[in-house]
Amino acid sequence: MNDTKIMNAFAEIAGLSQEEALSQMPLARLANCRVTGNLRPSYDGSQEELLTMVAASLMNLWYSESQASGGPTGTFSGNGYTISRDSGVQTASAEALYNRFRGEAVDILKDDGDFFFSYAKEEDNEK
Repeated sequence: MNDTKIMNAFAEIAGLSQEEALSQMPLARLANCRVTGNLRPSYDGSQEELLTMVAASLMNLWYSESQASGGPTGTFSGNGYTISRDSGVQTASAEALYNRFRGEAVDILKDDGDFFFSYAKEEDNEK
């Protein structure tokens, strides 16, 4: 995987300019290492685009968590307007996106305890 491609995908996901996202390049490298380190031995290298999105969504989750930890949560009212901010919503959305992409990559990523995959198969018992 390419760190720059991961960072570009992250910028698009997070709605950041390339300049804003560039400061997060260390996260792109870390996400790349993390995802690459969780590849199954049988991975044939054919799913780079999917793995890039897994890494970018992981980066987005980390970024969202860091923004939420530094941002206030609450409500402000004044002059007839009420403004509310819930920093947990952005983090929950980022986590859902990350879970979606890593779920799609279940066949090529191993579960090392940090990744969690679940798979359910319905069986036809009326045969």
